[in-house]
Amino acid sequence: MPVTSSYRRVQEQLFFTRFEHFYRHQQKLAILEHDQRVLTISSKQMLAAEESLTIPDSIRVKNCQQLVIDQMGGNHSLAKIIFETTDQRVTYQFYLGSGNYQKTSQSLHRS
Repeated sequence: MPVTSSYRRVQEQLFFTRFEHFYRHQQKLAILEHDQRVLTISSKQMLAAEESLTIPDSIRVKNCQQLVIDQMGGNHSLAKIIFETTDQRVTYQFYLGSGNYQKTSQSLHRS
C-alpha cells in the first residue's frame, strides 16, 4: 500500500509540473504565432489546438473551463483552476493580462 501511495503522489506531482510546462509552452506558441491559444480543461484532459495533456485518475478538476492566452502571452480573465487529489487542493490563480499565475496548495486533512 505505501508503494502505491508513493507512486500516486509522484504521478500527481509530475502532472502539476507538466501542466505548468504545458501552459508556458502555449504562451510561447501564442507569442511566436501572433495568435491566441485556447486551453480547454475538462475532467480527463487539457487540450490546446493539436496538443493535449492527460489528467491522472487520482486528480479531480473542480472547475472545467477555457483559458484564453492572447498573442502577447497574457490572458483576459482572472481564471482560477482548482485540482483536488486525495491529500490536497491545488489552485492556480491566473493574473489578468500578465499570463503569470500563483500556485497554492492546501491540505484536505484536518489536524
